Amino acid sequence: MRLLPTSALAACIVLAGCATTPPPATAPTYVDTSRYRAIVVESVHIAPTAASLTDVERTALEDKLRWELVNALPVAARAVDPGPGVLRVAITVTQLDASSPTMNAVTTALLLVPLDRGGIAFDAEFFDSAGGPAIGSTTVRFTSTPVELKGSFSRYGHAVGALRDWGAEFASSLSRS
Repeated sequence: MRLLPTSALAACIVLAGCATTPPPATAPTYVDTSRYRAIVVESVHIAPTAASLTDVERTALEDKLRWELVNALPVAARAVDPGPGVLRVAITVTQLDASSPTMNAVTTALLLVPLDRGGIAFDAEFFDSAGGPAIGSTTVRFTSTPVELKGSFSRYGHAVGALRDWGAEFASSLSRS
């Protein structure tokens, strides 16, 4: 009978440890998007520690990520040059998890779900005018789930999709005046 109180005490201690997570080291700084009508995507850069890529692969993937991000923005929210009412965005990919298209094809054929997941983590920095300091930043992390077919059959499909979805969602917060 002494086992029950001891087990209950141990469970409370474990749950208390799970419930108290430390705050992030640096809190993201968000931008008041109501002052902006459009976005310029300055750059998409993959940090050297994010993934093992050759220079050619890195450049090609950076170009693809930037292209997908720009094309995720509604035409009315795209700008070519910085200026009044235009928010500049620079993306740095800090983590890039590839999935195996071959493995996902096999597991989807056998189990009806892709099991190899991909993901991305990136920092977005926001700038008001050309040459000015950053006015805000945020960090985004995404890991796919086994039920997400979209992006499962491309090595970095989940990463591309996550950045594209983030861009479309972010652009929807811009002022429409």
